[in-house]
Amino acid sequence: MLEQALAMSDESVDQGWIHSMTLLGVTTHYKVLEDNSLYLRLEGSKRDLPLFEQLAVVNEVDLFNTWMPFCSLSEVVSRIYHAEIVAYLKLQFPFLSRDFAMHCFGSDCLFENGSIVIIGVI
Repeated sequence: MLEQALAMSDESVDQGWIHSMTLLGVTTHYKVLEDNSLYLRLEGSKRDLPLFEQLAVVNEVDLFNTWMPFCSLSEVVSRIYHAEIVAYLKLQFPFLSRDFAMHCFGSDCLFENGSIVIIGVI
């Protein structure tokens, strides 16, 4: 999964990525593949942001409902390793509600291509 994510991060956004939004210095694109899998691409730049703070996003899934729009429930189901967890989330939009379990992990790829990769599989 990491190799595929790194290959997709090397793609230009003109290669089938659809612009979703730009907010607070982060640009979000998405892509739906032939097997109906959805890929999100978030790009931004922060200087002097330590790796620990970046990968903390993976470990603090249980706090998502306090800051993520439309997230009404977020719980860590299992901590597999330091930056690898299984989580349960519920997104509640007006007239629509979806819940899902997600296996996610973070990887330091700064040496390889200058990025931090966070992968989540639903």
